[in-house]
Amino acid sequence: MAAASLDDKIQSLFLDCEPEFKSYFDKLDQDKSGNVDKLEFFVSISHFIKAMHPSKSLKDISAEIKTWFDLMDLDNDDQISWIEFWGVLARPPFLPTEATYKRVIGFFKSWKAPVAKFERAVQRLLADNEIRRKYLALESKFREAFDRMDTDKSGFIDKTEFVSFIMPFIKHQCAGLAFHEEELLNEVDRRFSIMDVNMDQKVSWPEFWAYFSSEDMIPDATSMEWVLSSLKSYGIEIH
Repeated sequence: MAAASLDDKIQSLFLDCEPEFKSYFDKLDQDKSGNVDKLEFFVSISHFIKAMHPSKSLKDISAEIKTWFDLMDLDNDDQISWIEFWGVLARPPFLPTEATYKRVIGFFKSWKAPVAKFERAVQRLLADNEIRRKYLALESKFREAFDRMDTDKSGFIDKTEFVSFIMPFIKHQCAGLAFHEEELLNEVDRRFSIMDVNMDQKVSWPEFWAYFSSEDMIPDATSMEWVLSSLKSYGIEIH
Protein backbone atom coordinates (compact mmCIF):
# COMPACT_ATOMS: atom_id res chain seq x y z
CA MET A 1 0.00 0.00 0.00
CA ALA A 2 1.40 3.40 -1.02
CA ALA A 3 2.15 5.89 1.74
CA ALA A 4 -0.37 8.70 2.09
CA SER A 5 0.67 11.89 0.35
CA LEU A 6 0.96 15.19 2.19
CA ASP A 7 -2.27 16.37 0.55
CA ASP A 8 -4.02 13.19 1.73
CA LYS A 9 -2.85 13.82 5.29
CA ILE A 10 -3.95 17.46 5.24
CA GLN A 11 -7.38 16.49 3.94
CA SER A 12 -7.67 13.77 6.57
CA LEU A 13 -6.94 16.34 9.29
CA PHE A 14 -9.66 18.59 7.88
CA LEU A 15 -12.20 15.77 7.74
CA ASP A 16 -11.37 14.94 11.37
CA CYS A 17 -12.84 18.36 12.23
CA GLU A 18 -16.35 17.28 11.24
CA PRO A 19 -17.64 17.42 14.87
CA GLU A 20 -16.43 21.01 15.24
CA PHE A 21 -18.17 22.00 12.01
CA LYS A 22 -21.34 20.23 13.14
CA SER A 23 -21.35 22.36 16.28
CA TYR A 24 -20.82 25.42 14.10
CA PHE A 25 -23.75 24.40 11.86
CA ASP A 26 -25.95 23.96 14.93
CA LYS A 27 -25.16 27.56 15.96
CA LEU A 28 -26.18 28.81 12.51
CA ASP A 29 -29.43 26.85 12.91
CA GLN A 30 -30.88 29.37 15.36
CA ASP A 31 -34.43 27.99 15.42
CA LYS A 32 -33.09 24.42 15.89
CA SER A 33 -35.08 23.11 12.95
CA GLY A 34 -32.22 20.96 11.76
CA ASN A 35 -31.72 23.18 8.73
CA VAL A 36 -30.27 26.63 8.10
CA ASP A 37 -32.57 28.90 6.11
CA LYS A 38 -31.59 31.97 4.12
CA LEU A 39 -32.24 34.42 6.92
CA GLU A 40 -30.24 32.44 9.48
CA PHE A 41 -27.38 32.07 7.02
CA PHE A 42 -27.41 35.73 6.06
CA VAL A 43 -27.60 37.09 9.62
CA SER A 44 -24.71 34.92 10.84
CA ILE A 45 -22.40 35.05 7.85
CA SER A 46 -22.92 38.74 6.98
CA HIS A 47 -21.78 39.74 10.47
CA PHE A 48 -18.57 37.72 10.10
CA ILE A 49 -17.81 38.95 6.58
CA LYS A 50 -18.41 42.57 7.56
CA ALA A 51 -16.06 42.20 10.54
CA MET A 52 -13.31 40.76 8.32
CA HIS A 53 -13.92 43.10 5.36
CA PRO A 54 -15.36 46.35 6.76
CA SER A 55 -14.99 48.15 3.42
CA LYS A 56 -17.38 45.76 1.64
CA SER A 57 -20.77 47.18 0.84
CA LEU A 58 -23.96 45.48 2.02
CA LYS A 59 -24.80 44.79 -1.62
CA ASP A 60 -21.49 42.99 -2.19
CA ILE A 61 -21.85 41.04 1.05
CA SER A 62 -25.39 40.00 0.14
CA ALA A 63 -24.29 38.82 -3.30
CA GLU A 64 -21.42 36.81 -1.79
CA ILE A 65 -23.67 35.19 0.80
CA LYS A 66 -26.25 34.29 -1.86
CA THR A 67 -23.51 32.61 -3.89
CA TRP A 68 -22.46 30.45 -0.94
CA PHE A 69 -26.04 29.67 0.08
CA ASP A 70 -26.98 28.57 -3.44
CA LEU A 71 -23.84 26.43 -3.61
CA MET A 72 -24.79 24.59 -0.41
CA ASP A 73 -28.52 24.34 -1.07
CA LEU A 74 -28.07 21.30 -3.28
CA ASP A 75 -31.77 20.40 -3.54
CA ASN A 76 -32.87 24.04 -4.03
CA ASP A 77 -35.40 23.99 -1.17
CA ASP A 78 -34.21 27.33 0.28
CA GLN A 79 -32.57 25.71 3.28
CA ILE A 80 -29.32 23.92 4.00
CA SER A 81 -29.23 20.61 5.82
CA TRP A 82 -26.18 19.38 7.71
CA ILE A 83 -25.60 16.75 5.03
CA GLU A 84 -25.59 19.46 2.35
CA PHE A 85 -23.41 21.77 4.43
CA TRP A 86 -20.72 19.20 5.22
CA GLY A 87 -21.02 17.59 1.81
CA VAL A 88 -19.89 20.84 0.21
CA LEU A 89 -17.16 21.60 2.74
CA ALA A 90 -15.71 18.09 2.51
CA ARG A 91 -14.86 18.40 -1.17
CA PRO A 92 -12.85 20.85 -3.34
CA PRO A 93 -12.48 23.81 -3.34
CA PHE A 94 -12.96 23.71 0.45
CA LEU A 95 -11.15 20.42 1.01
CA PRO A 96 -7.62 21.75 1.49
CA THR A 97 -4.27 20.69 0.05
CA GLU A 98 -0.73 21.82 0.79
CA ALA A 99 -1.17 24.52 -1.85
CA THR A 100 -4.56 25.78 -0.64
CA TYR A 101 -4.78 25.15 3.12
CA LYS A 102 -3.84 28.73 4.08
CA ARG A 103 -6.50 30.13 1.77
CA VAL A 104 -9.08 27.69 3.12
CA ILE A 105 -8.23 28.57 6.72
CA GLY A 106 -8.46 32.28 5.91
CA PHE A 107 -11.85 31.77 4.31
CA PHE A 108 -13.27 29.90 7.29
CA LYS A 109 -11.82 32.42 9.70
CA SER A 110 -13.84 35.08 7.88
CA TRP A 111 -16.90 32.99 8.79
CA LYS A 112 -15.69 32.55 12.38
CA ALA A 113 -15.70 28.82 11.68
CA PRO A 114 -13.79 26.45 14.02
CA VAL A 115 -10.50 25.95 12.16
CA ALA A 116 -7.99 26.55 14.99
CA LYS A 117 -7.67 22.82 15.70
CA PHE A 118 -7.11 22.11 12.00
CA GLU A 119 -4.61 24.96 11.68
CA ARG A 120 -2.53 23.67 14.61
CA ALA A 121 -2.65 20.11 13.28
CA VAL A 122 -1.46 21.20 9.83
CA GLN A 123 1.38 23.20 11.34
CA ARG A 124 2.52 20.11 13.26
CA LEU A 125 2.17 17.96 10.14
CA LEU A 126 4.24 20.34 8.01
CA ALA A 127 6.93 20.57 10.69
CA ASP A 128 7.08 16.77 10.86
CA ASN A 129 7.17 16.56 7.08
CA GLU A 130 10.16 18.90 6.97
CA ILE A 131 11.95 16.67 9.49
CA ARG A 132 11.05 13.68 7.32
CA ARG A 133 12.48 15.39 4.24
CA LYS A 134 15.74 16.23 6.02
CA TYR A 135 16.03 12.71 7.42
CA LEU A 136 15.54 11.03 4.03
CA ALA A 137 18.12 13.42 2.57
CA LEU A 138 20.65 11.66 4.83
CA GLU A 139 20.56 8.54 2.64
CA SER A 140 24.18 9.02 1.53
CA LYS A 141 25.26 9.38 5.18
CA PHE A 142 23.52 6.15 6.10
CA ARG A 143 25.29 4.55 3.14
CA GLU A 144 28.61 5.71 4.60
CA ALA A 145 27.62 4.16 7.91
CA PHE A 146 26.64 0.92 6.17
CA ASP A 147 30.00 0.78 4.38
CA ARG A 148 31.84 1.31 7.69
CA MET A 149 29.83 -1.45 9.32
CA ASP A 150 30.74 -3.77 6.47
CA THR A 151 34.17 -4.40 7.97
CA ASP A 152 34.96 -7.39 5.72
CA LYS A 153 33.90 -5.40 2.61
CA SER A 154 31.57 -8.16 1.47
CA GLY A 155 28.86 -5.72 0.42
CA PHE A 156 26.68 -7.02 3.23
CA ILE A 157 26.51 -6.66 7.00
CA ASP A 158 26.02 -9.62 9.28
CA LYS A 159 24.41 -9.57 12.70
CA THR A 160 27.68 -9.01 14.56
CA GLU A 161 28.52 -5.99 12.41
CA PHE A 162 24.98 -4.71 12.81
CA VAL A 163 24.98 -4.82 16.61
CA SER A 164 27.62 -2.13 16.97
CA PHE A 165 25.57 0.31 14.90
CA ILE A 166 22.00 -0.38 15.95
CA MET A 167 22.50 -0.82 19.70
CA PRO A 168 22.83 2.95 20.39
CA PHE A 169 19.60 3.56 18.42
CA ILE A 170 17.76 0.92 20.45
CA LYS A 171 19.10 2.21 23.75
CA HIS A 172 17.96 5.72 22.80
CA GLN A 173 14.47 4.53 21.88
CA CYS A 174 14.24 2.52 25.10
CA ALA A 175 15.68 5.28 27.32
CA GLY A 176 13.99 5.35 30.70
CA LEU A 177 12.76 1.78 30.36
CA ALA A 178 14.28 -0.93 32.51
CA PHE A 179 15.50 -3.30 29.80
CA HIS A 180 18.28 -5.81 30.46
CA GLU A 181 21.09 -6.26 27.97
CA GLU A 182 19.64 -9.61 26.92
CA GLU A 183 16.31 -7.97 26.09
CA LEU A 184 18.09 -5.33 24.02
CA LEU A 185 19.96 -8.04 22.11
CA ASN A 186 16.64 -9.75 21.45
CA GLU A 187 15.44 -6.46 19.99
CA VAL A 188 18.54 -6.38 17.78
CA ASP A 189 17.68 -9.89 16.55
CA ARG A 190 14.12 -8.79 15.82
CA ARG A 191 15.21 -5.77 13.79
CA PHE A 192 17.87 -7.71 11.93
CA SER A 193 15.23 -10.26 10.95
CA ILE A 194 12.96 -7.45 9.68
CA MET A 195 15.76 -6.06 7.53
CA ASP A 196 16.90 -9.47 6.27
CA VAL A 197 13.97 -9.72 3.89
CA ASN A 198 15.33 -12.69 1.94
CA MET A 199 16.44 -14.45 5.16
CA ASP A 200 20.01 -15.11 4.03
CA GLN A 201 21.47 -14.06 7.41
CA LYS A 202 22.95 -10.88 5.97
CA VAL A 203 21.67 -7.45 5.06
CA SER A 204 22.30 -5.70 1.76
CA TRP A 205 22.33 -1.92 1.36
CA PRO A 206 18.83 -1.85 -0.24
CA GLU A 207 17.49 -3.87 2.69
CA PHE A 208 19.28 -1.63 5.17
CA TRP A 209 17.97 1.64 3.73
CA ALA A 210 14.47 0.26 3.20
CA TYR A 211 14.36 -0.34 6.95
CA PHE A 212 15.82 2.99 8.05
CA SER A 213 13.68 4.98 5.61
CA SER A 214 10.47 3.24 6.66
CA GLU A 215 7.76 5.31 8.33
CA ASP A 216 8.40 3.68 11.72
CA MET A 217 11.98 4.96 11.68
CA ILE A 218 11.26 8.57 10.65
CA PRO A 219 12.22 10.66 13.71
CA ASP A 220 10.53 13.63 15.32
CA ALA A 221 12.42 16.90 15.87
CA THR A 222 14.02 15.75 19.13
CA SER A 223 15.06 12.36 17.80
CA MET A 224 16.37 13.92 14.61
CA GLU A 225 19.00 15.78 16.60
CA TRP A 226 20.00 12.50 18.20
CA VAL A 227 20.20 10.76 14.79
CA LEU A 228 22.57 13.46 13.53
CA SER A 229 24.66 13.20 16.68
CA SER A 230 24.82 9.40 16.36
CA LEU A 231 25.94 9.53 12.74
CA LYS A 232 28.63 12.05 13.67
CA SER A 233 29.82 9.84 16.51
CA TYR A 234 30.18 7.04 13.98
CA GLY A 235 32.62 9.22 12.03
CA ILE A 236 30.11 10.50 9.45
CA GLU A 237 30.49 14.16 8.53
CA ILE A 238 27.23 16.10 8.63
CA HIS A 239 27.22 19.59 7.13
